[in-house]
Amino acid sequence: MQGARNIYVTEVEKVDPRFPRSKFVVHYMGSTFQMNAFDTRTQLDAWSKLMGITLVHIDTNSSGVTTYRIDQVIREVLFWYPQELPQGVKRHKGLSNGSIVDCYVYVQQGVTTVFRPNPNAKEVYKPLPIEEHIAFNKDNTKFRV
Repeated sequence: MQGARNIYVTEVEKVDPRFPRSKFVVHYMGSTFQMNAFDTRTQLDAWSKLMGITLVHIDTNSSGVTTYRIDQVIREVLFWYPQELPQGVKRHKGLSNGSIVDCYVYVQQGVTTVFRPNPNAKEVYKPLPIEEHIAFNKDNTKFRV
């Protein structure tokens, strides 16, 4: 399946203020890249619900890092036109090309697809103005896909 990625989540017992790390980080398997990060359990739980996933505990190491796997494969697709979106998608703010834009989530049995607007598609790629982008990131009640 093109664009499909296995994902895992780590939780640190205590965030070290010397490093810019969130309490919860969503990682791409086999990569150093991160899909997402959350400062609160509430944000992580809301993201999990939107994405249709369940976290499954794998391990907690002696450093206080807990690792979870998720029960869905996550696919990420760039789109050009609204007509490319399947019926039943859920709109949610997310990142595309470093900007916060409207993205769409489609949950099916075993696969969650995140549709992100192609940055060259001006009809669908409409980033938040910088002031709103900064405010969105500072609001701990909000999260991105």
